Amino acid sequence: MVWRKGTLVEPIDSRSYSVQLDSGGVIRTPRVSKQIETVIPDNIKHAGTADAQSQTSNKVENQMQNTKQSDISASVVTKAGRLKAFVPSSDFNLLLLSNTCVIEPLFAIAASTLPAVNIQGEGLENFWRVLLNGENCAVQIPKDRFDLSQCLNEFDHKFFGITNAEAIAMDPQHKLLLKCSYRALEDAGIPMEKASGMRTGVFLGLMNRDYQMASVRMNPIHINHMNVTGASMSIAANRISYIFNFTGPSMSIDSACSSSLVALHLACQAIKQGDCDMALCAGVTCILEPTLFVALSKAKMISSDGMSKPFSSKANGYGRGEGCGVILLKPLTKALKDYDHIWGIISKTAVNQDGHSVSPITKPSMVQQEELLRKIYSTETDLASVQYIEAHGTGTPIGDPIEAGSISKVIAKARPQKSGPLIVGSVKSNIGHTESAAGVAGLIKVLLMMQHETFVPSLFHSMENSSIDIKSLNMKIPTTAEKWISDCRGERSAGINNFGFGGTNAHALVRQYAQSKRSKSQMISKPHQYFVVSAASEISLKNIIEDTAEQISAGKISDLQSLLYTSACRRSHLKHKYRGVFQASSLADLQEKLTASVEKKTVPSKTDSKLVFVFCGNGVAYQGMCKQLLKQEPVFRQEIMKIETLLQSYRSLDLIEILESESEKSTELSDPKIVQPLLFAIQVAIVKLLKHWGISPDAVLGHSIGEVAAAHCSGLLSLEDAVKVIHYRSSLQCTVTGGKMLVVSNMAVSGVLKIVEKSHLGRVCLAAYNSSQSCALSGDADDIDRLHQNLGNSASGKKLFLRILDVPAAYHSHKMDPILSRVKENIGSLQAHHLETELFSTVTGVGFCSSDFLTGEYWAKNIRQPVEFEQAVKSAAKNKRNVIFVEIGPKRSLQRYITETLGNDVTVIPLVQPDKDHETILAAVSKLFELGVKVDWEMFYKGFETEPIIFPRYQCSKSLLI
Repeated sequence: MVWRKGTLVEPIDSRSYSVQLDSGGVIRTPRVSKQIETVIPDNIKHAGTADAQSQTSNKVENQMQNTKQSDISASVVTKAGRLKAFVPSSDFNLLLLSNTCVIEPLFAIAASTLPAVNIQGEGLENFWRVLLNGENCAVQIPKDRFDLSQCLNEFDHKFFGITNAEAIAMDPQHKLLLKCSYRALEDAGIPMEKASGMRTGVFLGLMNRDYQMASVRMNPIHINHMNVTGASMSIAANRISYIFNFTGPSMSIDSACSSSLVALHLACQAIKQGDCDMALCAGVTCILEPTLFVALSKAKMISSDGMSKPFSSKANGYGRGEGCGVILLKPLTKALKDYDHIWGIISKTAVNQDGHSVSPITKPSMVQQEELLRKIYSTETDLASVQYIEAHGTGTPIGDPIEAGSISKVIAKARPQKSGPLIVGSVKSNIGHTESAAGVAGLIKVLLMMQHETFVPSLFHSMENSSIDIKSLNMKIPTTAEKWISDCRGERSAGINNFGFGGTNAHALVRQYAQSKRSKSQMISKPHQYFVVSAASEISLKNIIEDTAEQISAGKISDLQSLLYTSACRRSHLKHKYRGVFQASSLADLQEKLTASVEKKTVPSKTDSKLVFVFCGNGVAYQGMCKQLLKQEPVFRQEIMKIETLLQSYRSLDLIEILESESEKSTELSDPKIVQPLLFAIQVAIVKLLKHWGISPDAVLGHSIGEVAAAHCSGLLSLEDAVKVIHYRSSLQCTVTGGKMLVVSNMAVSGVLKIVEKSHLGRVCLAAYNSSQSCALSGDADDIDRLHQNLGNSASGKKLFLRILDVPAAYHSHKMDPILSRVKENIGSLQAHHLETELFSTVTGVGFCSSDFLTGEYWAKNIRQPVEFEQAVKSAAKNKRNVIFVEIGPKRSLQRYITETLGNDVTVIPLVQPDKDHETILAAVSKLFELGVKVDWEMFYKGFETEPIIFPRYQCSKSLLI
């Protein structure tokens, strides 16, 4: 009784399993309270002998029937090995397949029916090492392997939104498929949020139902509704579609050991005929209980030493392997458009059936194998180009010669003589027969050989012990690694055989894809580069950061730009609460920052945060404001130019020239008809840039002049109407001169108003109620000066913050009265548009009402009445625990007022600071992302795309199921 561990999924131990006979010829079968022993006579050497199989299996079967299945656990010993997977038992995690990878190629199918292939994933270099070095991955069955309580009960079910109860009832094969499907999307560079809702098909090869059989026998009284979906073959595919929100065809296919290549064939057909735009194709096998060994022993199929020996005279059946592989198929044109790494082209696939051409049903049919190959190799071009066949090659004395004969007749002998012998091999000599995952295993091997331009050795075969006459068959089986020389067209082409023991046969023809890559000199480097990382848990986040730093240190990451682009644009972020952003100037710089951050506490972002844009008012302008944004961000510049063009309908004002000017023209920045349109244009352009990067507010409000930009950015006013308002507002205010404005902080506004009412009534007005401790006063110059002096000399004067604003007139005071009627008349009525976000008024202090912002009368109030900033901030934050305020303007001005109103715990982010406007807005975007705000990193990196790489890799939490 034997099995084998394959090399397809997790970077764990790279050896296959076998149940070994002890010195007394005893097979140890799992149990706890009793020891089942089946004695095999010493003269019986392997289970391939009919008598041996009969004696062994009958005794084991009878004793198993007389034993309580709830007592079962493993009693064999596992070899020592480095283990890594999601299960708590270090033995059981061997089921995840050894030291190579989750198999996630990307197959793109073009309109010409040529699918392309992309393979990336964890540990592929280890799989290649196994193949290149000719390693045999055999180990003993791990202890406690058949104890279902240890069956993959470390699984990050929360990551997939699966309940604890559902996860406990899930077949480990389903869990592997979920994780591998995520890896396939990750390594293909498709974030979950982008994949959601796509017409993606799911086609799985799945044949073994060990978990269902064992769990029902062992726990019959614990059967519940979760068992229905937990082990159903259909749900294995459907759950992937459900979790990832795929809407294409979804099915599990059982054609025995040809299942995964049949799934590939059906997936290709589905894309060709338009049933789906992309497809996940997979094969999985897990060995979870011993019953099938008994059946396979009786069927004379398995080897006693756990080793498949293809085309060897020592072949005595196959060694069982296990694991999971997932590949991703998508149209070639789409793969190229998406900057995907393409590994090859699937030229053709075909499937057929033996029918009743042979007997019994399990005997392979040479006639139908030949017929299948003729469908694929139907032209001289196909025959001339194919250089290698990955045989089914399980190591059975009957199957191998039949397969070799069909390959020879249809391909090897039919090829042009100058082509030489056809190279043939089988991955099963390395990793055993992974049954319903075998087709995927062979495909991966072929793709890796193409990448490395090398034929790898097949184990156990030599000229002396060959079970076939390879010379007369015009075939060659490599026993050492050999250079794979491309054909006259510079291509490499190979076929993969995959047969089911019930007669369903499949074949795929794959050719290498020569993908041109941009050299580093052709790549444009983004001036400010950020490494973006997120995870569902803090431990996963730390593990991702740590792993990435280790990969940089080990030299496995050599291109900073590709790493940063992949981290930002090709990884899932939307639903992750733990986030981090690191600015990096080099790989060494990034490694240092990542390493330093590992021990730091990460605070999860809030999922229910409200994002409020606050537009500043007058008094914030300065020479050279936003000059860097104007130079480095085309979206920002284009919006300024658009506003400048609209202003030409009213007057000539060169906004770009003023912003780029090097001269110190202080009079310009104090002239309302210049500075107010400048502030408006800057605010609108900043929001345009933020929206370009996917950052949109939930609410907006403006302080004084900031209301014009707020009204437009809310969607209520068109840009044309907003420009009209800012023109008349600024040009009419320019006609008013005289008076001053004073800011008073650190004093209760109620106390300030008492002083005003007592000594300056009618001459000084409350211009802005910024917070309970801050306000702005406006009025006659002499009164403002006296008030300023008196407050400064008062007993509390040293604690007060007092500042005369640099404005040419006393806004929001009686000084504005002469222009109010003209403001109403010139602005008139404005067209209302659909609100895209909440809009709060600082004239009323509450949310938008039907007449707000849409009439000249409202804008007259905006000029004359006090700014109810405190009340508007409270209204925007009402009934919300987590509110993020973002200051929209050329520098910080409102942060203090917001914190005085809502407390120091509230988050206020100023977007721009003088002389480093580009740097600070990028830092603000990073901070917003860390706080949970959605950022469209693809737009952020637009024009700087690269081919994605396999790093960073998500690190699942080991959530123990209890």
